[in-house]
Amino acid sequence: MRIADDSPFGLSGAVFGQDKPEAIQVARWLRSGSLTVNSAIDFDFEAPYGGFKMSGTGRELVGAQGILSFTEPRSIGV
Repeated sequence: MRIADDSPFGLSGAVFGQDKPEAIQVARWLRSGSLTVNSAIDFDFEAPYGGFKMSGTGRELVGAQGILSFTEPRSIGV
């Protein structure tokens, strides 16, 4: 897992394994914007996406979560 994650980039990746729960655990550990398990492409393109580290953009472009990158939350007590 360290070798797979030893990169300045992290746009997408895939984990393959016969033990699916173990493959899911590996996918959770990796720092990548989009990951699949036992598949090359299995993304919901309506969901937020984007890269980690020095990779990609896109999280700010999709869905309700993307809108949050354009907000500055604050509170006012009265």
